[in-house]
Amino acid sequence: MRTREILRKARRDGRTAGHNAASWVFDGNTTEETYRRILKGIEEGDPAVYTALNVPNLSGEWAGDDTPQTLAEAYELTESNDPDGERLQEAAEAWENAASDAFWHEVERVARYHLA
Repeated sequence: MRTREILRKARRDGRTAGHNAASWVFDGNTTEETYRRILKGIEEGDPAVYTALNVPNLSGEWAGDDTPQTLAEAYELTESNDPDGERLQEAAEAWENAASDAFWHEVERVARYHLA
């Protein structure tokens, strides 16, 4: 797979992971106060809000989560076609950036929707 295609797939997969993770932030019992607090924290860049929520990453902290190894397998990055791991590093960064962006966008969208 060419690097451009790998990065495109990594961004797509990261967006999907971010969107899916955001769907777990709120539930049917979430109060308007919670929506307001999180939305205000996002708008003001409050570190307490940013550290309170679990943005998807490649740490493998949770069973079944993606890791650099699962990306390498999914994007067919082997020692023979990525000996220094540079392409995998680029893919991992693209995945994590896309996951974070999608996560925060969706959390904000849902909070605004419930407050409208």
